[in-house]
Amino acid sequence: MNITFGRFVRVILGFDNTEIPEKQVKYLSDIAKTRKDQIINEENLAVFIETLKDKHEIEDVSVFRKGMIIFSSENDDFDKINKVYELFEKTKSIMDKKLLMIKDKHWICVFEKEGFTFVVKKLTKLSEIELNAITYDTLKRLDKILLEEKSMLENSYQLNLNLR
Repeated sequence: MNITFGRFVRVILGFDNTEIPEKQVKYLSDIAKTRKDQIINEENLAVFIETLKDKHEIEDVSVFRKGMIIFSSENDDFDKINKVYELFEKTKSIMDKKLLMIKDKHWICVFEKEGFTFVVKKLTKLSEIELNAITYDTLKRLDKILLEEKSMLENSYQLNLNLR
């Protein structure tokens, strides 16, 4: 009897790859067809920010792109957020650093990923894994936000042309 290593492993581990789970595939494709993405508006953005804060246990989060703020959960102290962002930009240009951590009452972490600058405030120090997770969750949603923003700008430009 000639037993190959692959056959031995399949028998021991119980792999059976001879059939496709058609019911599961059909179920998942039906769900994908009926699911519709929500339209981004201020309420959805506020819900997203609160979800992000709860999920990652952060106090505040702000996101910048090319010197302009895209969104922020900090409603009261925009000056402080802008000063921290400017400090990061100066530090980055002088020292070639992509991460700045400041200990205030909270830890303020400023980092740059994927062309965006994140300012995150948390009670404890953030690890690299946490920074990557915040970035991933935010960038998934930012694509939709930026598309919505572009569409709104195009519509307002069209409206301005029609009024002239």
